[in-house]
Amino acid sequence: MNAVPTLRPAARSCPAREPPNPSANASRLDAYAELLKGQASALEEELARLPFHPRYEPLHQDDELLGIMLVDGPAEARRLDVIIEALETALRDMASGGALYIVRGLVQEQRAATRVRRRYERRR
Repeated sequence: MNAVPTLRPAARSCPAREPPNPSANASRLDAYAELLKGQASALEEELARLPFHPRYEPLHQDDELLGIMLVDGPAEARRLDVIIEALETALRDMASGGALYIVRGLVQEQRAATRVRRRYERRR
């Protein structure tokens, strides 16, 4: 005898399926496409607002003409490295006896900048 039970032919038959409706599938696809477009628009808006999140506020720089601008991180890091190097050089020079020359130059630069700023303020 056969040890594997078999199903009767009536039990094996599946209920009849309706043939696929192309217009229903197309309308479902259209609805899904619209949903995805809405989600994509929402994500684009969120991405546009992300740089102005308070978490990234230290990366903002106020510009009188353009408003808030984002700071380019790597470029700003290079600029700050140059400033740090210049300050370290100035400190070494001051420690080596060139302090009078450096301070005199700084005072002259400050006076010149003050004169330019005052001229500019008078023209306003």
